[in-house]
Amino acid sequence: MANLSPRLEAWLDQAKADDRRTLIVRVGGSTSAERAKRDLLGAGAEVESAGPGAIVIVVSAGRLPSVASLPWVAAVEEPRTLQLKVPKS
Repeated sequence: MANLSPRLEAWLDQAKADDRRTLIVRVGGSTSAERAKRDLLGAGAEVESAGPGAIVIVVSAGRLPSVASLPWVAAVEEPRTLQLKVPKS
């Protein structure tokens, strides 16, 4: 799937249909957060938070292809952990 990273595709290949994961969906085009939220719920995802440009969801491996194939989805990503760089003394 073009919208998924290789790491997510690998997870999808190995996961059971009911395995769940928290992911970030990047909204493309002029799709409103409310429309995106409705579409995601209809595709079987749970919406954790929604804002302009990105929506945090929890979705099963079985429903992820439906989410990724929504026409306005620019990308589906794993959450990132920011690490603070502390200057060396």
